[in-house]
Amino acid sequence: MNRKAVCMWMWIHAKAGNRISVRNTTMSLMESRIRRLPKIPLWSLFRAGISGKRGGRMKEFMTKMVPVNLSDRFPFKCRMCGACCRHVRESVPLESLDAFRLAKHLRDKGENVSCVEDVLATYAEPVLLSENGYTVFMLKTAGADDACIFLKDNRCTIHSVHPRACRTYPIAVGPYELGGYEQYLSMEQPHHYSGPQMSVKKWIQKRCSKQDFEFLNTDIGSVQEIERLLKRIPEQNRTRAVMMFLFYKYSDYDLDKSFFPQFKSNNDKLLAALRKMADDGDN
Repeated sequence: MNRKAVCMWMWIHAKAGNRISVRNTTMSLMESRIRRLPKIPLWSLFRAGISGKRGGRMKEFMTKMVPVNLSDRFPFKCRMCGACCRHVRESVPLESLDAFRLAKHLRDKGENVSCVEDVLATYAEPVLLSENGYTVFMLKTAGADDACIFLKDNRCTIHSVHPRACRTYPIAVGPYELGGYEQYLSMEQPHHYSGPQMSVKKWIQKRCSKQDFEFLNTDIGSVQEIERLLKRIPEQNRTRAVMMFLFYKYSDYDLDKSFFPQFKSNNDKLLAALRKMADDGDN
């Protein structure tokens, strides 16, 4: 049974209301690797565009994120030094769209990848953003300097499909507590800040396609409701809810079909399923 079949099996049992055991399944490995982080608000983690910097490291990182408006301007010049690709353990989120693009890219290059799950199992790891079960995948790192797994000879080997967090760096975009989203400027690598200036808005527009914005609006637009629903679901049903969350967010995709219609459908199904689980728990 492949990973997708295992995930489907778990989802069917969860939907049927059965208690599921995730031992001896591929997804159990995923669950066992999910890490519990300090109790930092989910929105703060998303605003930074990262997660997993524990304790003082997280606080130190957050102090280097400066809130900016779309009209603000900043100078930036890539030095081709690879510094922003090192010391990034649990710091580069791989969103659903990122994973989908990466899977197609690697498959077409002849790598041993046939679905999104292959990318997640080989190149990413799940990280728990909140104690309620909201989980994201982060790119793995390698070496003593915790360099991105795709950094070779100081160059990105997936540059044509690198994640949104990398494309928009040093700007991070995340959900705003009151709705919509907001932007932060990372000041981690001050030696980059020279050269011609560009507005935050143009910087993002230059690096994000229409598909990126469609995904971003839908994905970020549902973050707060998903987090609230997960919080309402009784603890004894939380594992089923998280497995369902991972299935719809990351697993149920056909690489030969257009991404966004699949994502929109999956997101609607996820919200409907979580609402039902939350309502059942309230009764």
